[in-house]
Order: sequence, then structure tokens, then C-alpha cells
Amino acid sequence: MPPREVFVPNGEDFPPWKDYILTMIRRGMLFMVLLLLLFLFSCMSSSHRNRGSMSGAMDKSRDDYEGERTVPDEEDEDYWFDEEEEDGDIPEDSAPEYDSDDTGIPDEPLNLFLLVRGGASFVSDPYFENPLDMEVLIGGLGESNFGFFLFAGFKNLDVQSDSSISAAIKSHPLILDIGGEIRYYPFHELTYFSPYVAGRISGFVLFWSYKNDLIAGSDTISSDYLGGVGLDGGIGVDFVQTDHFQAGFLLLPQAFLFGDETAEGFNNDIFDAYGTVRWSVEAGFKL
Repeated sequence: MPPREVFVPNGEDFPPWKDYILTMIRRGMLFMVLLLLLFLFSCMSSSHRNRGSMSGAMDKSRDDYEGERTVPDEEDEDYWFDEEEEDGDIPEDSAPEYDSDDTGIPDEPLNLFLLVRGGASFVSDPYFENPLDMEVLIGGLGESNFGFFLFAGFKNLDVQSDSSISAAIKSHPLILDIGGEIRYYPFHELTYFSPYVAGRISGFVLFWSYKNDLIAGSDTISSDYLGGVGLDGGIGVDFVQTDHFQAGFLLLPQAFLFGDETAEGFNNDIFDAYGTVRWSVEAGFKL
């Protein structure tokens, strides 16, 4: 099979240095917007109620707890969002208008792929085992050695039997995540066994259900969730990388950084930052 065609700009098509600088500025702005969205995503579990510590909630949710399953229920004076504030409509004459045709920035050739990735973690974290995770990615390679993908996925978890939370929450908690992945291909012209280095950043939410309901004032709490940020970096190889099909393997050390407060208002004194190692395989087609 002949090698995959690679876009090589000629002298007329290659953008001048000013357009190149503008292109890099545009990419930097997109990256900053992604970071901002991930920060907001990780803070989404913040609550306007203060209901004590998560360890206290976990303890009262245990089957062998003999006291009342009530938790504090107070207003959070440090909550940054005002529920009574309503977002006003932005007047049409004040909304900025942008015309991409006026920027003078050339469109970069891009092979856009839709990939499905599945795998598991073979180095367990202190709280969970990860027997299965899935992701959907969209993105691809441009004219350079770099590729960029957006992804969204889930992790189906098992609670470690010897962890401090195994007696307090039900089995199979779930993590949902969304983020961006950048790859560097040192030999991107290769059709077969093309290696790459990957870096990722994501926002995630951990969902779980308590074994026994908790009472907070007039509210009954049966489940909760906690947001955070994931930072990953690893190595992979595309077994096949043609103009219309791509398949490969990725080995990815991961770090999980949890937020300070759950959606129900419990202070996080349970989940510390931790790391794990994940393997996965992927395959997809050009859109």
C-alpha cells in the first residue's frame, strides 16, 4: 500500500509570518477558553448549603450506624452564586459581531476523525477499581506534527472493598468527563505504527449513591456528586493511520484533582488527589 499522502504547502499557499502569528494567537485563545470551561465544570458541584463534612455523611450512611441519620443544614455564607440574581438579556445592538472572513487567517487543512476508545486502569486508586471506561473523540491531524481532539466519556467504577467508603456508598459509582487532548507525532508521515506523545486536560464529575438516606432539614439526601480536574500524559501508537481509517493503543498515566465541596454541601475531607495508569484501544473513521 502506498504511503499516506501528507499536505506539504508550496510557496504560494504557505501563510506569511503575520498570518502564522495570528493563527498561533487564535489557538492560544481557544486553549484559554477550554481551561476556563474546565474550571467552571469542576466547580459545578458547589452548593449554597453547608452540611458539614463528607466523612460525617459517609459515617451516618453506613448500615451499622445506630444513631439518627441527620446532618447539619445551614446557609453557606461563602457561596459565590446569588440564586436571586437573574441573567438579563443582552441587547442585540451591544452584542459583538465577528466575521471570520475578515481575520485574514487561513483555514488549516484538517483530517477530521470520529474515534471510539475503550480501556481500563491496571493500577488502582485508593478508592475505586476501574474495570471499564469509554470515550468518544472528535479531531485529527493538521498540516503539522500535532493533532488535537475533543473527548467525552465515562468510567464505570467498583468500590475498593478495603477503602473507607465501601460501607457508606452503593456499588458502581460513575465518573463523567469532558476535555481536550493534544498529540505530537514525530513521524506523522508513517501509515503504520506511528508513535505519538499525548497530553490531556479534562473536567470530571464523580456520582455516587449513599447506602442509607440522610436527613438535612426538610431534605432527604440519597445521592451526591463531586467535581474535579483531570491531568493526563502518556504515549501511544497508531497501528494504522490512513486518510480514512485510524486505530491505535494508548498508555496513559492520569491524575485526579477533586473539588472542595459536593453538590449537597458536604466539605470534601474524603477524596484526596490521586493517580492511576490506564490502557486503552481506539478506532475510528474520517468524517
